[in-house]
Amino acid sequence: MDPFVAIILGIVAFGLIAVVAIGLFAPGSGAAQVGWRTPREHADAEAARDSEDLEQMLEATNSRRRARGEAELTVASLMGEPEEPDEDDVEAALERFRAERASRRGDD
Repeated sequence: MDPFVAIILGIVAFGLIAVVAIGLFAPGSGAAQVGWRTPREHADAEAARDSEDLEQMLEATNSRRRARGEAELTVASLMGEPEEPDEDDVEAALERFRAERASRRGDD
């Protein structure tokens, strides 16, 4: 065998063995080494960022509302979800309804 061919084959074989050894003995997976993430990990990270953004915006909005003397907003009110009414509010609304109904009966 020609010495030139033997040297080239030796370099190629050494390179191949080096790449396989690095792959076997490197910590973590190949995807972790290059920073690849699964779609689930991307979605979880985005949801965490969105949640943090919402909390920061809500806190900033509520601090301005407190300075103006207005009631604070909640996440449920921003999302359009009905909040559980306070028992006192329900009683007050019921009393207003009864008073309005009684005044209508008196007018008839």
